[in-house]
Amino acid sequence: MNLEFESHLEANPLLKAIEWMQDVFSKKQSLTKQKTAEIPTDFI
Repeated sequence: MNLEFESHLEANPLLKAIEWMQDVFSKKQSLTKQKTAEIPTDFI
């Protein structure tokens, strides 16, 4: 949660997924409670 991530690639899909996860965790929510359609999967 306290780590800052960077990328040389603009709009890096992995970075976007990490930021999404950090947002979920900052709200004290579980990943399993998130809507499947909202989970970023472009990095896979």
